[in-house]
Amino acid sequence: MKYFFFIFVFCFKFLLLCNISDAQNISDIKKQKEKSEKEIDYLNGLLKNLQNEKFAFDKKLNIIISKIEESKKVIDLLNTEISFYNKSIERNKEKIRELENIKKEMLDLYAKLIYGNWKKRNKGDNRMFILASSDFNQAYKRFKYLQQIQDYSKKQLKQIRSINDSLVLINDNMEREVISRDFAAKEVTSQQKKLKAEENGQKNLIAKVRKKEKNLRKKLNIELANRRKLEKR
Repeated sequence: MKYFFFIFVFCFKFLLLCNISDAQNISDIKKQKEKSEKEIDYLNGLLKNLQNEKFAFDKKLNIIISKIEESKKVIDLLNTEISFYNKSIERNKEKIRELENIKKEMLDLYAKLIYGNWKKRNKGDNRMFILASSDFNQAYKRFKYLQQIQDYSKKQLKQIRSINDSLVLINDNMEREVISRDFAAKEVTSQQKKLKAEENGQKNLIAKVRKKEKNLRKKLNIELANRRKLEKR
């Protein structure tokens, strides 16, 4: 009886110790599981913040890219305008050269008519040419003829000078426009370079966030696997 009683006490103690040990193990597992869940919540929170941050970076990047595209359009338009003005200036300069040649030809013709041919023919100046007339009517006609030549030449020269001055004025205005648009194009190009630098900065930030997100997801997956193990235990 004593023997059986001893065995009974021993088994009871053994079972009691096992239950205490199991209870301690379960308590430890629960603590580990709680710790793991807290870590999972913390990692999920970080991931959510990163996703929000990445969304903000992506949004800003899209805005910067849109600005760059718009600045390219502005530069193209300005360059088109500058090219148009430059071509117009060249055409005007060509017209000025043509008018200068016409003016020179007219002056030469005027000199030949009045101071050349008539002087040689009558061996005197215009006055002698008139005085050499056979009668008053012929003298009057010669006088009117010479006067018409002078008036016509003066009128033509005046028109040429007027057109020439107008073209010079137009050219001056166009050159100012070209300078203005060239300055604007340089300003836009400078702004575009800044936007490009900002774009590269945003891309680097997004790359860093993605790398960080990848590492966090890796840690989260490890922690989720650890929690599953603890749940099984």
